[in-house]
Amino acid sequence: MKIIKAVIFFFLISHVATAHADTVFNTGGDTVRVELVFGLRKPDHHIVRKKEWKSFVEEEITPRFPNGFTLTEATGHWQEAAGVITEPSIIFTVVCVMNADTESKINDIAARYKSRFRQEAVLRIDTKIHYWLK
Repeated sequence: MKIIKAVIFFFLISHVATAHADTVFNTGGDTVRVELVFGLRKPDHHIVRKKEWKSFVEEEITPRFPNGFTLTEATGHWQEAAGVITEPSIIFTVVCVMNADTESKINDIAARYKSRFRQEAVLRIDTKIHYWLK
């Protein structure tokens, strides 16, 4: 019986040790869902073209989060003196452990977007989460 328990133990240990290095498990720590909302209207009222956006994603976002993220098309709405303003937008969402490195990556993406497309701001939303895969 001890041999069977030892074999099972070593099987489990070896299985855990060989798990994919990029596998992320929620430990209940500083896991967050970070959302960046990118308005696509430039100051000259032109819209960021799909080709421009694709280049930005490939050059700035993917290298910082190669394990994955989600992009969602959206429309922003707000009220100004002239009336209701709408703007096409894209929401970047990533689930990650928040630390200094992640913070730097998120801030870099927002800063580079603002610079590249002459934007005043990028909306950032951080939400502490617990998650599991089923």
